[in-house]
Amino acid sequence: MDEARRQAFINEYKDVEKIWSGHSFIATMDSLRGWLGELPISPVAVPSKDYARTIQGGLEYVYGETIYSLTSYEGYLRDKAFPVRECFIRPIFKADTFILEFNIHYRTKHGEEATQPAEVIRQGERHYLLFTDHYRPI
Repeated sequence: MDEARRQAFINEYKDVEKIWSGHSFIATMDSLRGWLGELPISPVAVPSKDYARTIQGGLEYVYGETIYSLTSYEGYLRDKAFPVRECFIRPIFKADTFILEFNIHYRTKHGEEATQPAEVIRQGERHYLLFTDHYRPI
């Protein structure tokens, strides 16, 4: 079953630079669950970079945590007067890993361009991993 999902995902997204692009991840709430459901199981769950935090769980839990993490970080950036330039989702294909990368591109107060990524990998039929540096505000 997952081989069909893997081939469908590769065929649909192999030449796509970004699955989605916009000004806020709030706009993806209706579509994100579907994209996560399309994600093939990765035999090797290795993100493309090191992250401070890993959240694991089923589709609904990781979906909720992903939306919460991304939109709260967007709010943090806006509160600090860092203009959010673009939010986007893109697929990353590695040897045995399929990744959905979520990225916030913004400008700092000093005018420097910066990005803040997060990644989701599907590790089993009902098991997902969210890798992020975003922390819940206290």
